[in-house]
Amino acid sequence: MNITENEDTNPNESYQEVIKQILKEFDDELGRLATFNDFIEKQIRLNGYETTKNDYSDLLDTWRSTGRDYNADDTFCKYFINTETNKIIPQ
Repeated sequence: MNITENEDTNPNESYQEVIKQILKEFDDELGRLATFNDFIEKQIRLNGYETTKNDYSDLLDTWRSTGRDYNADDTFCKYFINTETNKIIPQ
């Protein structure tokens, strides 16, 4: 099907469907509902520490779109802040 200028399209709807499908597969993989921490851990495994740290705000926006709970500050501190020095952990 070709999309013409006259057709109503909502790219956000298709994006949301993709996110829902990925999240469902992740839930199935874990055998429980994935948390924001699970999501960040998986991003670190898949894309590396620096990439995940640099993309954190985009990843947070993606997670927000799921409607699931999160604590962005706690998660960022857990994975990217040295609690003894309060500095970002370099990797």
